[in-house]
Amino acid sequence: MQKTTVRAGSNIAFIKYWGVADPSINLPLNNSISMTLAEAFTTTTLEWVEQGLARDEITLDGERLSPQSAARLVAHLDLLRSLTDVDYRARVVSRNNFPMASGIASSASGFAALTVAGTRALGLDLGPTELSALARRGSGSASRSLFGGFVEWEQGHDDASSVAFQRHPADYWDLVDVVVVVSSAAKHISSAGGH
Repeated sequence: MQKTTVRAGSNIAFIKYWGVADPSINLPLNNSISMTLAEAFTTTTLEWVEQGLARDEITLDGERLSPQSAARLVAHLDLLRSLTDVDYRARVVSRNNFPMASGIASSASGFAALTVAGTRALGLDLGPTELSALARRGSGSASRSLFGGFVEWEQGHDDASSVAFQRHPADYWDLVDVVVVVSSAAKHISSAGGH
């Protein structure tokens, strides 16, 4: 086991998916296409701890999460643990460089970073397609945040086929995304609520 730090960019969808065909695996109703934001990102450090932690310890943007607030993240950590059949607890410190829940897809970059950090710290050598499928289970859009540039997430028909891939590198089109933060408050309707 090792301590691993990963940075993942958020993404903005050009063709968004709205609706979930199978909520148990975050299977979307349609394909989606996005642009990864290189300068809006989440940095996550994860360490698997053999002894000394009664439960996963998760700090997000400087605040230690309660078990209730961390439930979705812990469920994702459980999925990662199941890949190697270990029962280690995790110490996770994650920070966004943009306001969380403000509409810039913090869950996408967050679950992408958590997935890669968690699997690397477990010593797993997974390819982009496998990581995309795993990240999707935490947050659908996280499947796209594993790649730079312009990315498509295929709806697929099951857990293994609903994955993302890079359609074009970042310099394929001369596009620039400008993010202006006018409020750090959480948006009124979450993406999950919108679905």
